[in-house]
Amino acid sequence: MAITGQLAEFSLPELFQFLEQGNKTGRLILQTPAQSPDAPDRNFYLWLRRGRIVSASSYADGTGLLRLMHRKGLLQGIPGEQVKEFFHGLVVPLGVYLKIRNQVTPQQLKLVFYTQVMRQVCALFECSQGQFEFESQVAMPMTEMTGHMMLPTEVTLGACGC
Repeated sequence: MAITGQLAEFSLPELFQFLEQGNKTGRLILQTPAQSPDAPDRNFYLWLRRGRIVSASSYADGTGLLRLMHRKGLLQGIPGEQVKEFFHGLVVPLGVYLKIRNQVTPQQLKLVFYTQVMRQVCALFECSQGQFEFESQVAMPMTEMTGHMMLPTEVTLGACGC
């Protein structure tokens, strides 16, 4: 099932409320207008499980969390071959996998999740134009997940500074 619409008609907080109250599982794609006429529109991806946000990324290829962790220096000491293996057969969220192997701490994962979700979603609240699509029949991207989750209303309150 896919639900599509315009952010001008159905705001992000309204969309979050619908997904949360309906305990929806799937991927929300937000396409916002480009910052300049030369640039392409920007896509942003949010994954939800039973109405809770489990991941957010601006990358469609499943590398957003790895890029973020690399920028924060959390993947030091992990061989490149092992990083490549993350994309093949990971059955638990990447963050959980790394925590079990003592390669990241619970506090580091919490900070990464906050950066991954709160900071990125906060910028989306400034967009009143664009379109959205929610798809319920998509696989959860384990390489984009820390193992943390948050209610969309909590994200909304945090993004609005309330």
